[in-house]
Amino acid sequence: MPDSFMKFSKGFTFFSLVIGLISSAIYWWFKALPVSPDFLYILIFMYILTMLLIALMMKSMQNRLSRFVNAFMLLNFAKLILYTFIIFAYAWFNREGAVAFILTFFAYYILFTTYEVVFLLKMSK
Repeated sequence: MPDSFMKFSKGFTFFSLVIGLISSAIYWWFKALPVSPDFLYILIFMYILTMLLIALMMKSMQNRLSRFVNAFMLLNFAKLILYTFIIFAYAWFNREGAVAFILTFFAYYILFTTYEVVFLLKMSK
């Protein structure tokens, strides 16, 4: 597990930095695209949460495969509920910036989930 987690964390950190740089470039130079001014906070929050959940999933992978599948489903469901709550709360308190926040959050969610699933599929082989 420690070797797999280190491999994931190095690649995921680089991936997150690239996403952050691309988001910064879009935010500062392409004003037509709706990027939330809070994109850095979203990115940091999702990075920390993903690292925590991957560590938990890799720990459950050491035992039985069925335990990993249960942990994967439960953690992703909890993550989706948490993300939905955050989106609704932000939209409720900041109506004028809600669309940009939701689009930025959704884009990061898709990118991070894709990276996570691809890594887990490679690791399971």
